[in-house]
Amino acid sequence: MDPGSAGTLVNPKLGLYCPAKPDTPELAAQDAPVLLPVGSTEQHGPHPPTGVDDFPSAEACRRSARIMVVQGRPVAVAPSLWCGLADHHVEFGGTFTLTLATYHALLRDVCRAILMAGFSKMK
Repeated sequence: MDPGSAGTLVNPKLGLYCPAKPDTPELAAQDAPVLLPVGSTEQHGPHPPTGVDDFPSAEACRRSARIMVVQGRPVAVAPSLWCGLADHHVEFGGTFTLTLATYHALLRDVCRAILMAGFSKMK
């Protein structure tokens, strides 16, 4: 099976978010897990990019999806949640942070939206 032909919210071959995939209900009906990349946009110092937490999380989900697709297993990859709790990095600049209440609400609502789309497994 071609990894790029997977019915996913993110094309695991190209890493592109495809929000209007017509086969999303079919994936949900197949009990496909939804991989949810979670990272933070924060400055760690003068050399690494601010996406040093988000980039690997999203890439790990894309690579995992590719493996699952090759194995013939259904999978969906949600868009990355790139903002988190990063108060401790604000002084370095280039950092986005949320309050705990906002981050909790964001995660709850994203997971609820995934459940409302018919999926039952999130990883």
